[in-house]
Amino acid sequence: MKRLTFKIFLILLLLCFLVPSQSFAFLTNWAIDFDGDGDLTTNTLNVSEQVDNAGTAWIDNDPESNSFNEWGTFWAPGADGAPNIPSGYELTAIFTASGSLDPATNTASFASGALDIYVDDALNYGSSTSMADGIYYGANDGTLIGGFDLTGGSGAIDPDNNAPNGIQTTFWESNFLEEGYWFDENGNDLSFLDPFSFFTGIATTNASWLNNFANAAARDEIYYEFAGNPEGLTNPAFPPNNVEDGLWFSGNGQFRVNVIPEPATMLLFGTGLLGLAGLGRRRFFKKS
Repeated sequence: MKRLTFKIFLILLLLCFLVPSQSFAFLTNWAIDFDGDGDLTTNTLNVSEQVDNAGTAWIDNDPESNSFNEWGTFWAPGADGAPNIPSGYELTAIFTASGSLDPATNTASFASGALDIYVDDALNYGSSTSMADGIYYGANDGTLIGGFDLTGGSGAIDPDNNAPNGIQTTFWESNFLEEGYWFDENGNDLSFLDPFSFFTGIATTNASWLNNFANAAARDEIYYEFAGNPEGLTNPAFPPNNVEDGLWFSGNGQFRVNVIPEPATMLLFGTGLLGLAGLGRRRFFKKS
C-alpha cells in the first residue's frame, strides 16, 4: 500500500441529486476489483457511471441540545441499475455522523464521523452475529478497501421530523485507499496516484423513515452493538423510533467517481441514509 497525499470531500444528497451534470466530469468505465489482485478480467465490478447502494441507519436525536448522532450500514446491489456484483462477493460499508440542528432555519451542520468500505466473500450482509464481536450487521467483516473522515458539512432538514433528512452537503477526508481495488478506465490503480484528485458523486433516489421498524438483526447489530445502546435499554427492547428520541431510516443512492488534476480529492456521496460515515475503522495512513 502506498502513502496517499490527498483529500476527499463527500457531498451527501439525501433526497435527490441536484448537482447539474455539466458541473462535473464524472469518470466512466471505471472498476472495483473484488479480489484485489489487479486482474480486471475476473471478479471485477465494471462501472459505466455509478455504483448503487442501499442501507439502514439509526439516528439519536437530542431536542434539548439540537444535536444528532447516527450509526448505519449499507451494501451495493450492483452498478448502473444492474445486479452485477461479482458472484460470491459483496460490497458493504459502516458509517457514523454527528452534528447539530437549527430549528429556526431548518438546517443541519455535520461535525464529525467516518466511513469504511469493505469487500467480502461471506455474503452475510444483514445478518446477526455474536454481540460485542465488532461485526455490525455483516457489513464490516471483509477486506477494508477505503476509509474516510468527516470534516464538516451542512444542509436543509425536514422541519416536521427535526432530523437531517433533507438535502445535505458533507465534507470528508480520505485516510487511505487499499492497493489493488480501485481502477480507472485505463486500468490504473487509483491508490498509486500521488498526488491525485479522486472525485465521487452519488445520486440519491429515496429516503424513508421506518416508522414500523421491527428488524431484530438490525436492532441488535446497529443499535445495541454498533451505536452502543445510547438510550440505556435492556436487550431485546427496540430503541425509540420518534422525532424526540431516535429514528430508524432506510435509503438508497448511487455514487460516481472522477480523477481530477489537483492535489485534493473530492468524494460526492448521496444516500437515502441520513449522514454517511464509518466507525471502528483501521486507519492505515494519516493525512499529509
